[in-house]
Amino acid sequence: MDSINIDPVEQQLRLQNPEISFSLPLEFTKTAIYFNTEKLNFKRVQTPGQSTQYGFGAAGVFQLNKNVILSGKLDVNRIDEKDVPYILTDERTTDQNYISNPSYFYAPRKSDWMKQNYHIEGKLAYQPVKNLIVTAGVKGSFLKAYANSDPRPEIGNFEYEAEAKIGYIFKKHGVFVKGSYFNRKKESDIIYNITELNAPSNYDTYIRFNKGYGNYYYNDGYKNTEYAYDGISYGLEYRFISDRSFLTVGYENKYYIDRMFFWNIYQSRDENNVLQYYRDKLKITGLKTDRNIIYINYIGNLGKWKWNSDLIFEDQKDMNYDYQNLYTSYRAYNTEIKFQNYFSTFNAKNELFRIGIKAGFGDQDIRDLSVVMHKKLSYFDYVVNAEKELRIATNQKLGVNVSQSLYLPINKLYDYLPYQSNQTNVFVKNIVEPDNAYDTSTQMRLGMQLKYLLDLKKVRYEIYAGVNQTFFVNNDNQYYKSLLNTKVNRYFNFGINFYY
Repeated sequence: MDSINIDPVEQQLRLQNPEISFSLPLEFTKTAIYFNTEKLNFKRVQTPGQSTQYGFGAAGVFQLNKNVILSGKLDVNRIDEKDVPYILTDERTTDQNYISNPSYFYAPRKSDWMKQNYHIEGKLAYQPVKNLIVTAGVKGSFLKAYANSDPRPEIGNFEYEAEAKIGYIFKKHGVFVKGSYFNRKKESDIIYNITELNAPSNYDTYIRFNKGYGNYYYNDGYKNTEYAYDGISYGLEYRFISDRSFLTVGYENKYYIDRMFFWNIYQSRDENNVLQYYRDKLKITGLKTDRNIIYINYIGNLGKWKWNSDLIFEDQKDMNYDYQNLYTSYRAYNTEIKFQNYFSTFNAKNELFRIGIKAGFGDQDIRDLSVVMHKKLSYFDYVVNAEKELRIATNQKLGVNVSQSLYLPINKLYDYLPYQSNQTNVFVKNIVEPDNAYDTSTQMRLGMQLKYLLDLKKVRYEIYAGVNQTFFVNNDNQYYKSLLNTKVNRYFNFGINFYY
């Protein structure tokens, strides 16, 4: 039963690459019911003050026969958010330090949101002959989001991707080529006040349109907004495969342009008095994204320890384009290095002891000519956790997991010059500066999780509950500190996992 309790790195690698089980056989199924809630004081502006999430998930790898292996993943959840200001799309800055597409509507008034998320994916690995492996997969996501107070948009987000990979195996070595096609469409319907009544003096409810970091205007005459892109990715992989270890070194590129449209549907009657419908559609902006990813994955052993590792280097370049005014004003460079290591071992009582180490480095450079702003930030963060199980009966164990993390800004630059005005831009003053204060603050998190594990027949039941707190530690700029609520953030989660 302990072989199914694999760490997060190996679980993700096997779900994304089911062909691993041809050389390192392992089948597992995990079903989960979970509940998470968090109260945030110390946060970025476009982040909920409080959120609650509950859902259902399932994942697994199955070997149908010696030539066919399947993997699949399903997640369905609902998120209730409270006090979300300054954004009227489904994106948040909870786990990322900027909104990926800077063209969106916003309003200062805080609103409660309800989100429904559905995600499903499946992959099939086929080995027709000893030296050839073919993998194909599809995945799709669907989101519905609603704001519960004025202004109240409804967001519909549809995404799907189809991918394929083919590899040639020679002894312990393998070379793979892969590619995918992806498509996304996001629609929103914003109900706003009449232009004459929705004046800038009503700042709390006045809806603005943002292009970059503060170049905005009012959306007059168009009710519907649509974001759409499709693109391709391609990549290469080298693998070393043995009966005890698995090593992958790979490269992937993604390129696409996320275009934003305003549109309305009108109706009129033709000369025969037949009702006709037509759409007035206007292309507003585009965001060109070029992303390069290099990754190294490892599954193996270090003495009596099971050792799994994951290293990702990602370089992303974004640049906008205004189709109406024919200019480019915004660009962002974002570089990240992420590293994960898990070491697991079992003693004579089959009690698990696991150590996890995550570390990351980020470097960001954002420049916006429309408001003459330049922001640079580099940072380092890490998470260390240790997990220990204690057997209390033949088929029962208790587990405890403790963790500690630190976010540390390294280099920071913030230059801003109001353009053609002596007054600071509203967006910069209320969003960019407080977010920059958060991003340049040192913060630490402490957490603990308790588990109860019960094995009955061929099923493991895992019940867990955890808490953690995030603390503001320091900001060298006392002006920035005055922009922040530095009270402690609190997080609680509870769930049941079924392994079989």
